[in-house]
Amino acid sequence: TSISNLYVNLLTMCGRQIQWRRALLLIEDMSRKSFGTSTMPYTAAIAACSDADEWQTALALLKDMDDAQCPLDAVTFGAVIAACDWDQALSLLASMEDQNIRRNLITLNAALHACEKSCNWKHALQVFHEFDHALVERDVITFHSTMLACKGAWLHVLELFSSLEASKVETNARTYAI
Repeated sequence: TSISNLYVNLLTMCGRQIQWRRALLLIEDMSRKSFGTSTMPYTAAIAACSDADEWQTALALLKDMDDAQCPLDAVTFGAVIAACDWDQALSLLASMEDQNIRRNLITLNAALHACEKSCNWKHALQVFHEFDHALVERDVITFHSTMLACKGAWLHVLELFSSLEASKVETNARTYAI
């Protein structure tokens, strides 16, 4: 297991340095050496792909994990969702529910960020309301991403700002800049 831990550490470093190609080589090497089906190495490789905007590769790794019967979790889904466009992000959120994987702050905020990148305010508002359904507390990032996604729909931004002020979430200078 010390060699397996070494691979996980190397994959984590690849993720931090956005070395997604090297991460893929390490995953391939691990599978050849039959180190088992641990979630952590795949998640580190997916994070490296996500940081490099290699969403197709991140999705392919998620499929590889599923094919290898590696347990999928919210952390892994969060890393993949962060790499995707809004439509893929929402599809992945739905598949989490289908697989009985609990959505959390990371996965929901990642989906909001995907909506924000495309200024898709309608879907951002849907995801914003999913927090209640998933029983997840919103944070300042939740509000920022949703407000930024709604920048073309200023009435929604004002409503969000009003609900932010009524919540227990701490605001900061960026909140007022948005």
